[in-house]
Amino acid sequence: MPSVLCILDMLDPTQPNACGYIRLFLPLTKKIMEDTFDVHFVTLEDLPYFTADVVITQRTVINTSEKADRLLAYCRNTGARFVFDLDDDLLSMPEYHPERRYYDEFASIALRLIAGADEFWVATQALADRFAGIAQRISL
Repeated sequence: MPSVLCILDMLDPTQPNACGYIRLFLPLTKKIMEDTFDVHFVTLEDLPYFTADVVITQRTVINTSEKADRLLAYCRNTGARFVFDLDDDLLSMPEYHPERRYYDEFASIALRLIAGADEFWVATQALADRFAGIAQRISL
């Protein structure tokens, strides 16, 4: 059975944020998925203790260059396919957005994850179009 490791963006150690819950946790815990894949929800620190066929992460959970290096090295060294999920264009926040500075700092890491992903999952056609020249493969 193929192994899937999912690193969710969390509100606290026990609760994924709404995006992670809706876009990853709910679909990956459906019976059909449990019957088809060995799914584990992990942290970046847990990766060395697992062997995966696929690693899925989303949004800003990998938010530093060091974390991106660790994740991409794990996938490269183990042969795991990497999937990055993004449901909002966090790289085009308007000037007035209260978290604009944070997302501006995150932009280079997000672009690296998008480019390094074997598959980039997006929520809208607009996101697919925006990152078409960067991502290897895009799925809505």
